[in-house]
This record gives sequence, structure tokens and C-alpha cells, in this order.
Amino acid sequence: MRTPDYVIGPGGTVPPDIEDADLLAATIAAEPVLILLPHAVATQIGDDGTLLAEDVFEAAIRAHGAQPLTDLKFLSPPRPEWLITIDAAAAAVRITGPGVLCEVYTGSLPPVGTAWLDRVAEKQRHGHGIVLITGFATPTTALDMIAAGRASWVRTPVAVISSPGAGGTGE
Repeated sequence: MRTPDYVIGPGGTVPPDIEDADLLAATIAAEPVLILLPHAVATQIGDDGTLLAEDVFEAAIRAHGAQPLTDLKFLSPPRPEWLITIDAAAAAVRITGPGVLCEVYTGSLPPVGTAWLDRVAEKQRHGHGIVLITGFATPTTALDMIAAGRASWVRTPVAVISSPGAGGTGE
């Protein structure tokens, strides 16, 4: 177990900076993926001191459809309560999740090539969504996190949009 950055006791709240994260884009097993890497880990304990969640964020996304990344087959349909919106022209991404997750990430789209964006737009047209991988790692150790089985994933619907007149990969 990694030493948590925060320990949340009964009635406690998650600190605001817990939402800071890095976002990477990759292609894994022919799937365009986004990899969300939170900067901090919060652990939750109960009234009696028992461990309720080693990683509050990871527990929340698993409670809302994410599953352990045990292979690279990504054999699950998109979870309709999730949405990843990619504004290609503005190089921006918004990830929203169900329930208490709400807005999971809003920020910059990592540098991606036209082929990656075209593949995402193709997934959108066919209703296949995009894969979101998450877990605690740094950008340089993300692949190690995946290889060690410490990651989770969920396939989400995707909306690829462009700013007006940008001529990108719009809908």
C-alpha cells in the first residue's frame, strides 16, 4: 500500500487539490485510450479506525463501472453514465462520471496525432466509445502501473467536437 497523501476520517471531506491529475493519450491494443493519473491518494477510515477505502478515487470509479485492468482486451460496452468530450480544435478534454464523481477531469488534451483523433472519431461514429484507464502513477511510470495490474478501466461514450470554423474532427 502506498502511503496516502490524505487520510479522511468520519464526516471528512476530500481536499480540493485531490482533483489535480495528469492526462496521457495512447493507443493500446489498437484502442485509443486516455490515461488519468491523479496526483494524490486519499484513504478513508471509519469511526472505529477500520480501512474503508485505500484509494477513495479508485474505489469511487470502481463503484461506478470501472474494473481492474487485468488484460488488454477491453471487452465491455460503453457505460452510458460516463462521457468523455474531446474538443480537438481547442485541445481540451472533459471527463464526467456518474453520481458523486460528476466532473472527473477538465483540462488539456495531451499531444495526439491526427490518426489517434481519427480513430476516436471512428469509435464515436460506431458507438464504441473510448477507454479510460486510471490508477496512481506518474506519467513516466504509467505503463509499469498497467503492467503490474494496479490500474482500472472503463469504456465511456465519447463526443468529439471542434470549435466553429476549425475544420477538425467534428461530429
